[in-house]
Amino acid sequence: MMSPLFLSSHDALVFAMNRTHHAYDRPLINRLASPSNSSGKGLAGTDGIAQAAMIRLALSELNPLYQAMLTASTAQPILHCGCGAICCCGAKPNDEWVQAISYLAEHVRETALAGCHISNPLLREYVARYFLPKAQRSSLEDLALTYSLSRNSVGTHTAKVARYFSGTPGSQSQVGLKTLAWEAIDHQLQARGIIRFVHVA
Repeated sequence: MMSPLFLSSHDALVFAMNRTHHAYDRPLINRLASPSNSSGKGLAGTDGIAQAAMIRLALSELNPLYQAMLTASTAQPILHCGCGAICCCGAKPNDEWVQAISYLAEHVRETALAGCHISNPLLREYVARYFLPKAQRSSLEDLALTYSLSRNSVGTHTAKVARYFSGTPGSQSQVGLKTLAWEAIDHQLQARGIIRFVHVA
């Protein structure tokens, strides 16, 4: 038997997300013929596309909430755009990531922030902050100013979202949504022989 190509579910999902977008941004003949996108694992050309499709299939078999959580965790928020249009700035939002954030925002409205009257755009901001690198996040002060809220209210909301996603340690510990989602994809990818180790949240 061939040994698994990926150490973890995180590695596998990042590969599948990136490989899919890079492949379908190029003409079909280039995708099939070019070995230049190899990951170093022997996954160039159609091999890479097939492996990404297998990983995507495993992801699709999870419930929509876990799919959204894992997509938001591993997909790129912004994609390179080479359309050549005069108006093109060279980048565009990744619709897949944006949709995952929107799905999670609606879920958070009914769970972590139930009872709070928060606009849809601000809900999406709260969820996006959790996944974005620190340098790309809107500050709490900017969010408070934009949405006419106190800095303390915004801080409380973002903390609730983070606890819901990450879980809480200690005697009152609660498993977070992120851990549950990674455990689910670990099971799918290990059963398919795609990964060696489970994800460590």
